[in-house]
Amino acid sequence: ALFGVVAVLAVVSASAPLFSMLGEGAYLGETQVLQMFLATVVVFMLWSMLGVALGGFIVNQIAAIVVILAVTQFIEPILSVGLMFWDAGAKFGRFLPGSAGGSVVGESFMGMDPGMATAETLTRVEGALVLLVYIAFFAILARIITLRRDVG
Repeated sequence: ALFGVVAVLAVVSASAPLFSMLGEGAYLGETQVLQMFLATVVVFMLWSMLGVALGGFIVNQIAAIVVILAVTQFIEPILSVGLMFWDAGAKFGRFLPGSAGGSVVGESFMGMDPGMATAETLTRVEGALVLLVYIAFFAILARIITLRRDVG
């Protein structure tokens, strides 16, 4: 949670003066903006927990980092775009980890272009629950594999 708070404060402290110089407001007192800040901290915590669960599953740190970056930065976005062209796929794509995290915050890559948004996004709570399912799945898998590897 601490890293999430620090990250939000860093972004706000860097961007608010920039918005002010451009004559735009940062709207820091608005409810929606404050909700987004809180949701960002929650997503930081959830992704951290997912990283720990994956780290227990993939014990080589370099491999774990490469897998996480490859999945979140390359495979999932390409898969999400590809799934949009298929009705059932568009509904499935919102359950991928990145889309679920974007739903918690309230923004996602798919929502940037109105032409790309073919399926409704999850609510914030649904997105958090989807991430918790991924966390539980990988934590249980890591536990099973660790017991077999260390005990067996």
